[in-house]
Amino acid sequence: AANTANRTFKITDKITGADYYLTGTGAKNSVMMVGSNDPVGTIEVNKNGTGFEINLDSLVADKDNPNAGKKITVTYTAKVNALTVGNKAGSHVANTEYGGNNVSVKLVTGEITLLKYGDSDKTNVLKDAEFEVYKDGAALKFKQEANGNYRYAPNADDAVTTVVTNEAGKVVVEGLDVGTYHFKETKAPKGYSINTDGKDITLTQDGEA
Repeated sequence: AANTANRTFKITDKITGADYYLTGTGAKNSVMMVGSNDPVGTIEVNKNGTGFEINLDSLVADKDNPNAGKKITVTYTAKVNALTVGNKAGSHVANTEYGGNNVSVKLVTGEITLLKYGDSDKTNVLKDAEFEVYKDGAALKFKQEANGNYRYAPNADDAVTTVVTNEAGKVVVEGLDVGTYHFKETKAPKGYSINTDGKDITLTQDGEA
């Protein structure tokens, strides 16, 4: 309360591996304070999209500090564009930084490995089996990386909907969110017929697939 000359309060956020998604279908974007039913601030993303700032100076304008100790919750959505997302939040009050040394929160996306084999023999691995991968009824697009894995890349110009098993009979798809994925075989290796049942695989936040 003694600092009446420069009463400021801002919340900051930095992000890597994702783009802020604040408007549109399914987007969330709010700055709320306990005891208030109305937003108390607005998320302002910087020009290069790597961070945002929320100006809450109005909450500390009164030197009697009526909002001292009240909890503020910032909620927003982002679109992942890398295999790992880094996120760090902080604040600055009267030009003093807080939270700058906090360990970044990391979100690691999911990965599924499918093994194709013949004659009920897991040692008889089959290459060149082709699959389409579906989620919620829609075929997903992937980009093949240098290591042979397929990374989910819905907006890439050279993305493909078909993934193919390698010499080890495996196809690896990565960059996935939680949920159930359906692998539909579209072309069988030479000498074999297509498995018309396909395969459902579910990724959960706590488990493994």
